Amino acid sequence: MVQLRAVTDQSPEDDEYSLLLDPLTRLPKRALLNDRVSIALARARRNNCAVGIVVVRTSFRAGLDPKVRAAAVADRAALLTSLVRPDDTLARLLDATFVVICNDIRSQVDLDQVQSRLESGIDDHGRSDALTATTMITRMAIADDDPQQVVAVAFRLAST
Repeated sequence: MVQLRAVTDQSPEDDEYSLLLDPLTRLPKRALLNDRVSIALARARRNNCAVGIVVVRTSFRAGLDPKVRAAAVADRAALLTSLVRPDDTLARLLDATFVVICNDIRSQVDLDQVQSRLESGIDDHGRSDALTATTMITRMAIADDDPQQVVAVAFRLAST
């Protein structure tokens, strides 16, 4: 009788890492996003402000090679990472859709400024042959909101 066992160089930390972060973009998956939203809402309660949600949807041209598409998604994630404020959280929701959870939002004007910064950075970066459009949707969440509901709203916005 022969027993085979898979041997990998992955440590338990690597397994935990892969559960929390998207392998392509290294951005938080849903479980970590829920945690970050909980922290953002607690901070909002302490600071008497709100949490902003900015959903960034990217469209690609039809029939794009999967490897080219994956590279474009990773590039978009890197660009967005460079544009978000240090205290905000960027996560990948769906294929080429991202969400920014914005801390310390005191009014719609604050959230509009975040959106404007993202739009400006994306425009400055230019369009690639793979991309056809980028759209953004914003919402504000109040400090008393349930974290899982905030994430659910982000997913609903991403899929509309």
